[in-house]
Amino acid sequence: MKKLQQKLLILSLLFTIVISCINCTAQSNLPDTWQPDMVLKMTYGGGMRYYSYSIEIKETGSYRLVNDGGKETKYDLSFTKQQLDQLIQFLKTQKFDKIKSVKRDDIVYDMGTTSIILSWGKNINGASVGATETLPKADQEIFNAVRIYIEQFVGKNK
Repeated sequence: MKKLQQKLLILSLLFTIVISCINCTAQSNLPDTWQPDMVLKMTYGGGMRYYSYSIEIKETGSYRLVNDGGKETKYDLSFTKQQLDQLIQFLKTQKFDKIKSVKRDDIVYDMGTTSIILSWGKNINGASVGATETLPKADQEIFNAVRIYIEQFVGKNK
């Protein structure tokens, strides 16, 4: 009986260690605050419609560029340090740096592509969804939440 208890104790300890390791790797490695050289880019383009946009967010010189049927319009944007810190906190909460795109089995020729890339220093985190790439379901939910948040974040700045 005592050996069984010891085995159960060891088994439960191993289980706890494995779960802890899984949780450690699931933690975001993004910084707590927006870094001075940080750049967030979100682009959409392709598909059957002649429409694309590009958003670039950084401490200085942020913008949204829209191409609608060949007519390009650029909107200059500016954000406070507090707003940028809120943005990076959202990305960290969503564990944006943990999602990864995977190649599609087949190309979807009439599908547009959305990409979101965060870079600073030697760090680059990003993902794409579109004609040639997709995301696992859980990552797709994170990607969509981040995309919507960025669109609303930029929309408040108009």
